[in-house]
Amino acid sequence: MFKPSHLTDEAANVLAGAIDERVYFVQSKRWIAYPKAVLILDHLNKLLKHPRTTRMPSLIVYGDSGMGKSMLVDKFKADCAAGRATDSTPNPNKLLVIELSCSSWHLI
Repeated sequence: MFKPSHLTDEAANVLAGAIDERVYFVQSKRWIAYPKAVLILDHLNKLLKHPRTTRMPSLIVYGDSGMGKSMLVDKFKADCAAGRATDSTPNPNKLLVIELSCSSWHLI
């Protein structure tokens, strides 16, 4: 089977499959490690390791719809649940995620 050089092995295998399998694969969510997303994940991991203080640091991720904010949060939650932080030490912290739509908050 011919494998285009720009495809992963998984994508090449799907390419050889039935049309329904290809459509399902293309429409499925997958993590793409864009440089800015990796930078934000690194920052989130640093926040998780921050020592407890009265005023803990936080982070807001703002962007237009469809830019990958929810995917970024899903990736971070999955990494935390699987214990895949930036190093191999287990993380005892609990994670609270709050997502707001633009219609649910107001700037004053």
